Amino acid sequence: MISYNRSGQRLLLFFCLILFAGCSATRPAVKPSVVSIPSQEKVKIIIKPGIISGKVTYNNEPLSGAFVYLYRDAGDNFEDKAAYVSEETGVDGSFRIKANPGSYYLIARKGEDNEYYCFYGGNPLLVNPGQVWRVGLSLVKKKTPDAGLLIPGMPHGTGIRGLVLFNGKPLSGAQVMVYLNANSNFKGLGFDQRFTDARGRFIIDLPEGTYYLLVRKRRSGQMAGPLVTGDYYAYYEGNPLVVRDGKYLDAALTCVVKQDRVKDEREGQTIVSGLVVDKEGRPLAGVYVGAYLSSQVMGRPAYVSPLTGNDGLFQLELPKGGKYYLMGRDTYSGPPAPGDLFGWYSGSEDHSIVIETGAKLENLKIIVAPVF
Repeated sequence: MISYNRSGQRLLLFFCLILFAGCSATRPAVKPSVVSIPSQEKVKIIIKPGIISGKVTYNNEPLSGAFVYLYRDAGDNFEDKAAYVSEETGVDGSFRIKANPGSYYLIARKGEDNEYYCFYGGNPLLVNPGQVWRVGLSLVKKKTPDAGLLIPGMPHGTGIRGLVLFNGKPLSGAQVMVYLNANSNFKGLGFDQRFTDARGRFIIDLPEGTYYLLVRKRRSGQMAGPLVTGDYYAYYEGNPLVVRDGKYLDAALTCVVKQDRVKDEREGQTIVSGLVVDKEGRPLAGVYVGAYLSSQVMGRPAYVSPLTGNDGLFQLELPKGGKYYLMGRDTYSGPPAPGDLFGWYSGSEDHSIVIETGAKLENLKIIVAPVF
């Protein structure tokens, strides 16, 4: 056994420190490695614009001297600066606008005081990359209500009263709809509504406030759902209306008829089509086919077909490929009520279809039946 006294321990520690220092002094310094990262070239993403083109008419005749505007939102009744403006229409009434993809309100005007006006019945219009929309815009002339046509002996009150016309004649049974703002894109039943009488007149009692006024009359007689060819519609060019306590505001609205939809030409038009039948396999008329983006189906479908005719055939246009969940029903808003026709697409377990952009999926069958 080796023993050390206190002096020996100190001497041993001294030699160890010298040895450690010498080792440290001879160790080469470690230089940090430098990694050279080559610079990456910037990738320029080019988004192909869409094109909105068509014809502006008045009394079914081409209208020159008009301008077509695209707005991203309703703003102050579309009086803010438009996102895009067409060139002035020529003698053939045609126009063409190139626009980046997005959702737009389509408005047409003519005259210093916008004497002629049109609110497109398919607003808002969704423009996809490379898509070409062709639309028809029927302008109407602003009209002041004829006091003789308004309801005589009107008691004092607060709200809006007025007249709905088509081709200069009163339009009965038209649905006059009041909206608080444009956030809903003027869809749904709105804040309040009334139907015009046999002389095209209406009265809507409202609290003091600001409102937007629209008119729709569907050939199907339904109160909700997308407009189809032949339906009547009007957007009051004096929107928004400011209602003051103790006074009725007078408003005259001239309806136009929704024109046959001009097929849009797009790169990769995506279409789903087929047949709506009852449980016996008989074609059914008056049914919408809707497409949801999620299996958690709530509210209105993202895309809706026109109503089926007597042959039961439907055609649903989609903006792009993907997975969609399909159903058919004869009413548009709210949960199906007893007696309503309703049914899911049964060609897959989760009622979905998968389609590629530009493809056409045909011969689908949707069975609907009354809800109990």
